[in-house]
Amino acid sequence: MIPFLRKATTFILLLTLITGASISALLKLYPEVFLSSRVEYLMWNKQVERIKNTKNKHINAILGDSRAMAAINPLELSKNYANFSLGGSSFFEGYVTLKTLLKTNRIDTLILCYSPVHYEQTSGNLLNRTVVFDLLENKDIQDLNNTELRFNASIEHKKSPSEGWQTQTERYLRSWHFPLAFRSTILSNYQLNAKVSKYENEVKKELDQYRGHVYFGRAAWAYGVAEEARETSFVVSPVIHHYLDEIYKLIIHNNIQCYLVTPPMSKNSYNFAKPAYIQSYKSHIKYIKSHYPQLHVDTSLTVLSQFHFGDVSHVNVLGSKKFMELMGL
Repeated sequence: MIPFLRKATTFILLLTLITGASISALLKLYPEVFLSSRVEYLMWNKQVERIKNTKNKHINAILGDSRAMAAINPLELSKNYANFSLGGSSFFEGYVTLKTLLKTNRIDTLILCYSPVHYEQTSGNLLNRTVVFDLLENKDIQDLNNTELRFNASIEHKKSPSEGWQTQTERYLRSWHFPLAFRSTILSNYQLNAKVSKYENEVKKELDQYRGHVYFGRAAWAYGVAEEARETSFVVSPVIHHYLDEIYKLIIHNNIQCYLVTPPMSKNSYNFAKPAYIQSYKSHIKYIKSHYPQLHVDTSLTVLSQFHFGDVSHVNVLGSKKFMELMGL
C-alpha cells in the first residue's frame, strides 16, 4: 500500500509540475491568447506601456474607462494631452495611474471620465484585466485588500461585503501570473482568442496615432442599451469612492486643475434606465461637486442619439466630436 501511495503522490506532483510549466509557457509566449480577451490585452498592454514609459514630461492627462477612451480624443485638445484611460476601470485604476505618472511627470490639467456603473463596481474586470495586465504593484493590491476590509465592501460587486481571503489571495497569484491560477480559463481563452481579430491592426494604429484614444463600436448607429439601463438601483461603492478621495488628495498636493465629466449615454439607454437610477447618479455627482471644492464637476448628463454611438456603450466618430463640443473640450 505504501509503495502505491508513493507512486501515486509522485505521479500527481509530476503532473502538477508539468501542467504548471505548460501553462506558464503559454502565458509567457501568448499572453494575448491566454491571459484574458485578446483585444482587451492589446489595448491594456498599449496603455500600461504608455503609463509606465511616460517620464520627465509636462503633460495633461485623461483618465477614465473605455467610454472615455472613445469619447475624448487628445489630438482635438492640445499636443500636451494624452488619454491614459483603461477599459472597464474605476477610480482605483485611475488612482494607480495618476500616482505612477506623478512619480516623474508634471501634470497641469486632468480630466476624469467614468461611466455611472463604474462608480458602483468593476464587475470582474479587476481580476480579469487590472491584476493580470501588469498595472499594479504588490503594494497596490495590499492597499485595495485593506480598503475592502476597512469598508466591509467589495470593489467587484456593489452590494457584497468584502471579498474573502481566497479572492484577495488570487489577486496576487494572477498578478504574478502563477500558472495554476489560470488553469480553469486556459481552454476557454484559447477558444475565444486563438483567431486574430480583424480590428487588431486598426486598434493598434488608433491608440498610437491618437495618444490613447480608440473607437470601440464601429457602427454608424446602435439601438441597444448599455449596462446602466439594466441596473435596478445606483449604489456607490465605498471602496471606489475612497479612491476618488485619494485622487483628490493628489490633485490638491500637486496643484492640478481637475475636471470630472460623465461620458455620453445613448438616448435608448437613458429612456430604458430606471428614473430612480438616473436621479441617484445625478444626486451623487452633485454631492461630489459640493464636497470637493477644488474639483471642477460637470453635473450634466450628456444624452446623444443612436447615430452618435458605434455600439450600445461607446460613441463613434460623430459622437466623440459632439461630446467634446458640448463639454467645451
